[in-house]
Amino acid sequence: MKEATILVWSGLRGAVALSLSLSVKRASDAVQPYLKPVDGTMFVFFTGGIVFLTLIVNGSTTQFLLHLLGMDKLSATKLRILNYTKYEMLNKALEAFGDLRDDEELGPPADWVTVKKYITCLNDLDNEPVHPHDVSDKNDRIHNMNLRDIRVRLLNGVQAAYWGMLEEGRITQATTNILMRSVDEAMDLVPGQPLCDWKGLRSNVHFPNYYRFLQMSSYYGQPG
Repeated sequence: MKEATILVWSGLRGAVALSLSLSVKRASDAVQPYLKPVDGTMFVFFTGGIVFLTLIVNGSTTQFLLHLLGMDKLSATKLRILNYTKYEMLNKALEAFGDLRDDEELGPPADWVTVKKYITCLNDLDNEPVHPHDVSDKNDRIHNMNLRDIRVRLLNGVQAAYWGMLEEGRITQATTNILMRSVDEAMDLVPGQPLCDWKGLRSNVHFPNYYRFLQMSSYYGQPG
């Protein structure tokens, strides 16, 4: 309900409306008996006015609406992911600039005091940054919002893996579409149901008839 409220209040509503009104204005300028030039001008005037009001009123109050609905705070999971991303970016930056500092082909040594003045992350070049997972979190309990965020991140990783399989030629485009659709359906069910993308795939997977026979024979063939 909160997401729907934000979409209704701050959704994009100017581009399509202005395009349609301009097309009406262009059609009204042509010589035809059904639409007068003044009608096209009125379309552009009223549409532009509504778009302007939504930009001024809705656009300027969206932040307050987010705060009122409590949607401007990061969950513990998102905050941990953000800290881990910053940690990895800092490591890559320190590694790259460290190699540049020791590179003899770049000419005379650079003035690293000035470099560190403009690139503040290099101030920690001599200190190893602390891994975010090593920091104790007093509120590190899994509640519904954290669990939902973790599930969404996992499904995003599954989608990325499917795209990688498509680029490597391991699956076809049709198979990729089916797999992506199953993940999208699983994302829609994340808030209220367990994590599972098999429901969207079940109707597209057809096992041969002998598979059931082999499965039953292997089941009955197991020792008690």
